[in-house]
Amino acid sequence: PGVAQAIAYTHSLGLRLPVAEVEPLLQAHTAACRNAGPATCIIISSWTNRPAEDWVSAGLNVKATPAFIEAFLAGVEAPVTAAGGEVTARATNAQDLTRQIIDSEARLNAQVALRRRLEGLLATREAKLGDLLGIERELARVTAEIESMTAALRGLRLRVALSDLTISYETRARAVTASTFEPLTSALSGFLRTFLAALGAVITAFAAGLPWLLLAGVSLWIWVKLVWPRIRRR
Repeated sequence: PGVAQAIAYTHSLGLRLPVAEVEPLLQAHTAACRNAGPATCIIISSWTNRPAEDWVSAGLNVKATPAFIEAFLAGVEAPVTAAGGEVTARATNAQDLTRQIIDSEARLNAQVALRRRLEGLLATREAKLGDLLGIERELARVTAEIESMTAALRGLRLRVALSDLTISYETRARAVTASTFEPLTSALSGFLRTFLAALGAVITAFAAGLPWLLLAGVSLWIWVKLVWPRIRRR
C-alpha cells in the first residue's frame, strides 16, 4: 500500500490494407514516431517485403511512452479506414514489475550501505595489512555488484517508462490478381521450355548422325551399282 505500481506494457497491432497503401502508411507511422523525438518514441526496427507486384507486407517495432502509444492506438483506425483498410488484430499484455523493482532497490541500498562501511574501515587504517587488502577486495566486489544492479534497475525502469508497440501490415487480398494466373503461365512456360529442349535434342542427334547416314548411303550405292552386278555376272 502506498507504492506506485510499475507496469510494463507490450502492444501489438495488425493492419490489412490495399497493396498501394501499405508503404505510405508505414512511412506515416515512422514519421510520427520520429517527430515525437527520442525521449518519447524510438524506432527499434522497420522492414518491408514485396514478394510479388500485388503483394507486400511490412512491420514496425517502436518503444514509446504509454501516453504516446495510447494516443496512437486511439487514432490509428481512422486513417486505416480512409485508406481502404481495416484493423485485424489488437493485443495488449501487461507485466507487473513493482515487486522486482522494490526488491532490486532494497538490495542496491544494502550494497551501497556496505560500501560506505568498507570505505570507512579503509579510511581509519586501523586494521592489519592483510585485513586491509581483504577489505579492498571486498570493496571492489561490492562496487562491481552495485554497478551491475544499477544497470539492471535502470533497465526495469526503462521497460516501465517506454512500452513496446509492434505493428504488422499486410495486403488486402483481391479476387483476381496478377498472381492468380501464375500457375497457368508457369505451366505454359514449362511446356514451351520442355518442347524446345526436346526439339533441340532431336536436331542435335540428327546433326550428329547425318554424316554417318551419308556415308552409309554412298556405300550402299557403290554396292548396288558396282559391286553386286559383277558378283551376279560371275
